[in-house]
Amino acid sequence: MTIPLLVSQMMCHNCATLLHLKDFYGEERRYGLASEIPLRCAGCLGVTYVYTSNDSTTKNFEKDRRSRVFDANSKLAMGI
Repeated sequence: MTIPLLVSQMMCHNCATLLHLKDFYGEERRYGLASEIPLRCAGCLGVTYVYTSNDSTTKNFEKDRRSRVFDANSKLAMGI
């Protein structure tokens, strides 16, 4: 997990309210070493997803969630 990446995502996509990890909502989705964390906004009650790793998303991501490639998993596979 990279702290600067996490901090840069801690704002609601709907109303720009700052999010807090205590507003965890639903279930964390694990993608190998990376995670997708749902946070519920206290202002508009919308859900914003925060990621613990950068990703190299392919063009087909919207059609197939399995095409998402996270940097943490790639680095592990390459031994970096």
